[in-house]
Amino acid sequence: MLKDNLVTLLGISLLIGIVIGGLGVWGLYRDQVRKAEEKAEERFYELLNETKFKYETQITTLQNLKSNLETVVSSTNLTVDSLNKAISTRNWELNRLKKEYNEKVSTINGMSNNGLTTFFTDRYN
Repeated sequence: MLKDNLVTLLGISLLIGIVIGGLGVWGLYRDQVRKAEEKAEERFYELLNETKFKYETQITTLQNLKSNLETVVSSTNLTVDSLNKAISTRNWELNRLKKEYNEKVSTINGMSNNGLTTFFTDRYN
């Protein structure tokens, strides 16, 4: 009977030891997994912030370029408008001078010989 109790006690002790050992290993494993998860999460956020900063910098640069381009386009539009106005004014002046010239030539062409003589005499005397 003592031998049976001893075997039973050893068996129970062995089972308790296995359970306690298993719980200890499980606890250590769980702790290692938790630490690995924390490190992975920390690294993920580092990479996320690095990428976010990189893209924010690029976006800021692109916004500055866009602003500069808008300024250049506006300035160019003002210059083109000014040149168009100058061209229009000069065209108007040229047309006015052509009209005056054509009127004078027409007047001269319509004069008789005596009228031309009188015209040039009056002009150069």
